[in-house]
Amino acid sequence: MDKKFHQVFWAAALLSVALIATAVIVVNGFVQVRAAQDSISVTGSAKEPIESDVAVWNFSVNIRGSSLQAAYAELKSAIPKIDAFLAAQRVPTDEIVAGAVNAGSDRYFDEDAQGRKTERITYYANRRYVVTSTDIDRLERASRSAGDLIAQGVALDSAPLEYLYTKLAELRNSLLERATEDAKRRAEAIAKSSGAKIGAVKSARMGVFQITPRNSTMVDDYGMNDTSSRLKDVTAVVGAEFRLK
Repeated sequence: MDKKFHQVFWAAALLSVALIATAVIVVNGFVQVRAAQDSISVTGSAKEPIESDVAVWNFSVNIRGSSLQAAYAELKSAIPKIDAFLAAQRVPTDEIVAGAVNAGSDRYFDEDAQGRKTERITYYANRRYVVTSTDIDRLERASRSAGDLIAQGVALDSAPLEYLYTKLAELRNSLLERATEDAKRRAEAIAKSSGAKIGAVKSARMGVFQITPRNSTMVDDYGMNDTSSRLKDVTAVVGAEFRLK
């Protein structure tokens, strides 16, 4: 009888301990769930159309010749033509940066049908130019007229214009403020559907800026800085967490 009583007693004691532990876990679970529901995380964005205020034109003269002297002589005769062309396009000299003359040789091997290799040497001379201007219309006209130099026999290699915006720092704070307001509106809409209200900002995180061609849908995880388009959109993104009332 005593043995049976002890068995029942210890079984009841173990059951009580198990029930208490279960209750603690359940209560803690409710606390965690409630804590998770005390805030809401949303993402807000703001977009501003801009027009580039600086353009950059990169081009170079690349000469190949049978000797180093021949390549350099042809480059030397091309330089006055380039200077005259830029002056005719009304490009100020202080907008032009002309690089140093670079000359040298390249070695390579030709292989004939029998597998015999012959060493060849070509000689080159080149010079790079960078034109930077706030008069974008003028620089666009100049770059479109670059074919005039080619018609004069200048071996010109012209790159597309790069379009830059130099006032992003002034725009940044305004965009971040608007993106945060957008995040708040979104949070209020979500909270309203559940009968809650938005409280103070618990945390906020600034995302990357996207500078894209006008009306483009392109984005990049590390942010974009488009230089191919004169007209652009700047988009700021903010991730914010709000307390719920």
